[in-house]
Formats: sequence, C-alpha cells, structure tokens
Amino acid sequence: MKKISLIAAETATQKTIRACLKKPCDFRLSQCYQTGEEALGAFPGAPPDVLLVEERLADMDGVEVVRRVKVLSPKMPVLVFSPKLELSAALPAFRAGALGFFILPVTPESLQHLLRHVLAGRTGFSDEVQTMMVKNVLEVNETLLTPGEVKIMEDLVAKKQDKDIARETDRSTGTIHCIVNRILTKFKVHRRKDAVAAYLGLGQEPLFPIAPADSRQR
Repeated sequence: MKKISLIAAETATQKTIRACLKKPCDFRLSQCYQTGEEALGAFPGAPPDVLLVEERLADMDGVEVVRRVKVLSPKMPVLVFSPKLELSAALPAFRAGALGFFILPVTPESLQHLLRHVLAGRTGFSDEVQTMMVKNVLEVNETLLTPGEVKIMEDLVAKKQDKDIARETDRSTGTIHCIVNRILTKFKVHRRKDAVAAYLGLGQEPLFPIAPADSRQR
C-alpha cells in the first residue's frame, strides 16, 4: 500500500482528502501537515510515496514547497491542488517539478486515478485543469501546429509511447515517429521533454510560428 502525505492548512480539507483515500484502495494517508515547514522537516526521516500539497498555505505557497521537496527528494511525485481553477497557479507548480494539479472538490475515483498516474511517472491533471491548459496552449500554438500535431503533442504531454499513440490513432509507429520529429523541428528542440515544456508555455522564450499558416502540412 502506497503512503500518501498531505499538506493542507484547513482540517476540513484534510478530511476531504482522507475520505477519498478510505479503503478499499491502494493508498493510505499516512501523514497530515498544516504548514510547509512542518512537512519539510519530517520528510528526511519518513518520505511518502506521493505528496499532496495545497496551493496556498499559511507559511508558504505550494510552489515553494515543491521546489524545496525536489531538492530533498528529486524523485518524489508531487500533486498540487487548489479550490480555484487558475492557470497562474497550475503552470508554476508544474514548472517547479509537480507532476500534476487538481481542483477541489475531487471524487475518490479521480484522486486515485491521478495518484496512479504520478506513481507511474506520468502527469496527472484533473479534467478541469487539463481543459484549461489545452485551451491555453491551443491559443498560443494555433499557428504553429496542425490539428493532427496538437493531438500527438497532447499524447506526448501524457508521456505516451509511440507504439501506444500509433495504436490509438491507427497509424504506424514510423509515422508517429516522423510526426514527433516534425514537432521537435517546429519547436526548435531536440528532446521530447523540451517540446512538452515549450508546448505548455513553460520555456523562458515566447512561442512563435516558424512557418506561415498556409504552408503547414496536415
């Protein structure tokens, strides 16, 4: 059973998360903390399998917690959550090293699904956050990627393998590989994770199209 630690300022929020992780499930809420400092002080001796962090705490914000956790335990999966749907909160958390972001209230099924994703090393965003981020990146990248490339790019964000994308889109693995290489060229990067960062708007430079819209391939 995987150990989950929670940092949440309010007792009511802790009760909500605890209710989502009641048996039967593969997770156990092992520790609850109300401040970032309290949790960070305890982690070296008792690191959890996954950390859940509220976006706003009394002593620091969730992004700062993520940054400091990644120094203490770089491989620890972290999910940040908030009662509000704000891109300005989700993107900095992802940039700091969080693997996902969800909005309260959350159902037990949704939270457990996100936990399984991050434990597997994949990103875990609730439906509302995923929709918001996709809408944002589409607005930014609508002149850069074709609709087909956007779909492949979303699969790369979800860390899917070429063979899985090929099966889901009824294409060959070689075709998917060529599309991915074309996407890397458009973003002027060499690695998939750099393309994902650029697509999500996480890079330091703004994204600009490298070819006129009428010259794009489908």
